[in-house]
Amino acid sequence: MKLKRAHRIGLPGCSAPRTIVARFEPFSDREIAMRNARKLKGTGIYFNEDLCPASQEIVKNQLPLLKHMS
Repeated sequence: MKLKRAHRIGLPGCSAPRTIVARFEPFSDREIAMRNARKLKGTGIYFNEDLCPASQEIVKNQLPLLKHMS
């Protein structure tokens, strides 16, 4: 996998670990990482998409429907 860019956000020295934002070079690598993120369950490492507030709201509203369908 190849990253185009990666950086940490938040203030250094906080008690909590800082979030890492990464941009994958080919979009397909991002998709592979998101699919394999399930394997990290229980390790304290997780992946989330960096969505704008409008997209976050759409996902938030659709999540109960998706859970019901599964």
